[in-house]
Amino acid sequence: MGKSIVIREPRPDELELLTNLCVEHAKDAGLIEHDQLDRAHTKQQLKQMMISPDFKIFVNTNNDKFDGYVVGNVTQKLWNNSLYGEIVLYFVHPESRNKYLADDLFNSIEDWFKENGCLYSQASCLMYDKNYEPYERWLHRSTTYLKTRHMNEVGYHYVKPLERDEWVA
Repeated sequence: MGKSIVIREPRPDELELLTNLCVEHAKDAGLIEHDQLDRAHTKQQLKQMMISPDFKIFVNTNNDKFDGYVVGNVTQKLWNNSLYGEIVLYFVHPESRNKYLADDLFNSIEDWFKENGCLYSQASCLMYDKNYEPYERWLHRSTTYLKTRHMNEVGYHYVKPLERDEWVA
């Protein structure tokens, strides 16, 4: 029998489950190798998103854990009062990956964007390794999926490490 898909908002008492999935997301994306993960900070950020009216989180529950999530943010353009939706985080655990779950999460956040009067949605693919080189496997998987959702590639991200002066606080 297949796994059931039930997309819903996480409850406040499930913040730990949400944090666990976010940590799994970071591990799967290879972030742990070069970017320190501060679990307490992650949990605090997720808590703020859960209570903010400008953010929405949807999850899928599987056997008392979350196996997929999407986080969206409704924001306003800088140059006028038009609203757009930004997909901030989006992840399906490798053991649960299938197009149905990914699509249901994606549809849920897009529906929320529409309910909030957004003109369009956007998502970014920004993933790099410890040398600030593109993490090709992750980027390919992300861009391939977003294109299946009829999203157009319209720009690039650029990244470089900055030297830090140890004496500056």
